[in-house]
Amino acid sequence: MEKYVVVNIDEGLPSTFKDWVLLIDEANRKKMIAGMCICASTIGAKNAVVYLRYEYRNLKEDLNKSIKEVQGMHPEFAKVKFEIRLGGGPYVAGEGSALFESIEGKGARPRPEKQRSTTNGLYNKPTVINNVETFIAVPIIMQVGGTAWA
Repeated sequence: MEKYVVVNIDEGLPSTFKDWVLLIDEANRKKMIAGMCICASTIGAKNAVVYLRYEYRNLKEDLNKSIKEVQGMHPEFAKVKFEIRLGGGPYVAGEGSALFESIEGKGARPRPEKQRSTTNGLYNKPTVINNVETFIAVPIIMQVGGTAWA
């Protein structure tokens, strides 16, 4: 069964730039990509989507470079196919189902029915969706262990 991993880098609140601050740092970009690959490996996903706020579009090239470098350093991560999608700008796209609808080209509107992304996420397939900080934390937790992280 096809599965997806999605990172939401579309913080739509005015004057909110936390993801920008995190992702201008190359080490953080690489940790986020590694975290997404670890997640993909864990759930058996072969597809990952980076949903990037339109105003951050100049990070796209750096993200692509980081994806190639991380996958080059860890051949098992090369099994994950990454796609970077630019957000359309509406605040509502930060909501998970609206983000899925936007990626699917349907417009950023929340789905009327409440469904769990773990079963009916992107393209109605099982999907793990999370934020930049969570995916950055994954390789750190794997390195130091859960107890030290806590």
